[in-house]
Amino acid sequence: MRNLALGESGDVSVTAQYKNSAGRWVAAPRPQKATRWKAQVYVRGHDGVRQEIVRFGRTRREAEASLEAAVAAVLRGADAVINPTMPLLEAGEYWLEQIARPDSGLSARTIADYSWTWQSTLTPRRRRCAVSHSSKRMTPSACAASCSGWPRHTAPRRRRRPRAFCTA
Repeated sequence: MRNLALGESGDVSVTAQYKNSAGRWVAAPRPQKATRWKAQVYVRGHDGVRQEIVRFGRTRREAEASLEAAVAAVLRGADAVINPTMPLLEAGEYWLEQIARPDSGLSARTIADYSWTWQSTLTPRRRRCAVSHSSKRMTPSACAASCSGWPRHTAPRRRRRPRAFCTA
């Protein structure tokens, strides 16, 4: 199984099925024996979550059409405000608003920890810098140069307060 990029779907698999003597749906030995068709595909949404989508139909075309509609709905998103072109800081602030909702299922301590980490790792100076840089397309080398003050991900973990992104 190959890795999927954000907003990408994998290869569609369509299988002819029929009920066996035990009443279970199994793969049909020949397409002519099929009483239903199963179409399935893996999709990585814009939120980064990979999920399997399965749809059934009386015919192969019906199953494939149903699957295409389901994939389009997942990739479109019901209320997708965050998109790949949104600046990181705006997306982070929106995410913090969403997890602070009562129906998010997160504890107050978890929300406080996430909020503190977000606020403490992005100082006000770096926020202005990041918004100006993240709102335009950058080459990988320009991006690396603008992020040179950021702490390395490979640094050993310590129990101290995280360093700020801008030291100047």
